[in-house]
Amino acid sequence: MTALEILTAWRERRLDPSIRIVSAIGDLDNPRAITYAWHTTPDHQELRLRTW
Repeated sequence: MTALEILTAWRERRLDPSIRIVSAIGDLDNPRAITYAWHTTPDHQELRLRTW
């Protein structure tokens, strides 16, 4: 998936609701990169980040 596809899926609520967009580089309608975060355990003890 591209950064735009991930951002579009997030906006359309097709991604897991625990995923949060942290930042976007470039225009939000056509980002060059995004950073998103999610909790890896149900008790929210660990947070992971990924830049795409």
